[in-house]
Amino acid sequence: MNDVIVCKFGGSSVANSSQIKKIAEIIRADKSRKVVVVSAPKGVTDELINAAKKYFETKIFPSKEFQKIKEIYDEIGANLSIKKTTDEALNELKSRITSGVSQKKQYEDLVKSWGEYSNAKVISEYFNKAKIPSVFMTPDDVGLYVTEDFGNAKVLKESYQNISDSLSKLKKVVLFPGFYGKTKNNKTATFSRGGSDLTGSILASAIHAKVYENWTDQDGIRKADPRIVKNPEKIEEITYKEIRELAYMGFKVFHAEAMIPAMHKQIPINIKNTNNPSEKGTFIVNSRQVKTSEPIIGVASRNHFCVFNVEKILLDQEVGFGRRLLEIFEESGLSYEHSPSGIDSISVILDETQLTPELTKEIISKIKSNLNPDLVSVEQHKCLISVVGIGLKRTPGISARVTGALAKAKINIEIINQGASEISTIVGIDQKDSAKAVNIIYKEFF
Repeated sequence: MNDVIVCKFGGSSVANSSQIKKIAEIIRADKSRKVVVVSAPKGVTDELINAAKKYFETKIFPSKEFQKIKEIYDEIGANLSIKKTTDEALNELKSRITSGVSQKKQYEDLVKSWGEYSNAKVISEYFNKAKIPSVFMTPDDVGLYVTEDFGNAKVLKESYQNISDSLSKLKKVVLFPGFYGKTKNNKTATFSRGGSDLTGSILASAIHAKVYENWTDQDGIRKADPRIVKNPEKIEEITYKEIRELAYMGFKVFHAEAMIPAMHKQIPINIKNTNNPSEKGTFIVNSRQVKTSEPIIGVASRNHFCVFNVEKILLDQEVGFGRRLLEIFEESGLSYEHSPSGIDSISVILDETQLTPELTKEIISKIKSNLNPDLVSVEQHKCLISVVGIGLKRTPGISARVTGALAKAKINIEIINQGASEISTIVGIDQKDSAKAVNIIYKEFF
């Protein structure tokens, strides 16, 4: 089925009736667009999460949240002449809210997945009225099975063959809800937030699609966060590895986990703009040609890191020191990001939002009692900035340009690290200088 395009439309792309009409024209423009995955309309998932929390805790129907959702669906129903379908969908929501499921996370997934379920059903109805033959299908229909990790479900391997078999003879356009799958016990379980991207990637991988189009409200991926850098250049083409590095460091254009199914089959991902469909967008591909003049593809940053510094003379000769240090963080349920080391010192860098003052004191106490260091210190409110590009591996002087540019601006570098893949260089600085530093590095390379 490598002649089929899988399209995923995000929340802003399906926010109201006028946006849904744009989607219909996009699908009509290319007969290869046979599988359409949709998110919930913008803002609906947040209201669903609030509604589920309120009803689960109080057993009082969340009228305020329901009314906000109803207003969105009433507008869609009235302006697309499918009010009967939207009314049915709202009745289904009432049933889910009052379903009586006793396990909290399972209940929350049942309610918050309604946004995608209902929207796929509503848009399928509109497509048929607009003379675009379509069929509404769900994870139940195609055998998209997931684990019972409610809120963070993982797809089961057998799902890919199930989906391939179910969609092997496509004639009509398939409207499919993103964000969730079904467990083997027929329970609804959602992926992590933004998981509609993952649904589209799973379907594209299963049917060996020629392209996975991910439609947003942006013309593509930028070389830096436009909230930090004014009018950054658009990326025309980027590899899976590069975008995963950038996503890890804060780029929010594409769900990082969602790349994996498409990447395994080397299916190109095209980030496009629903409001500007003629724009080429950004292609995420397996490999690309690197311009000698542009070894870097992007600059990304993340705030809210802290650094545990441990010093001990002859640390390098103490077998198992690093392992025992990391075990202390593991025992507290903490994941770490980086662990640079020297002959007599080692640091552990982690997301400081995982910590409380009490937990920080507890970790320091364990390090002192278990490892007998000469010194333990903690530095908070750090920013990590990553310079990413497959050209780093064969271009000398990249790190020197980064450090030199920051030195001229009198920004102190406290950490420097290079990923094992050699496609990213990471520097750590004080968080208060993060925006300034990103702009300086961007100007140095672009």
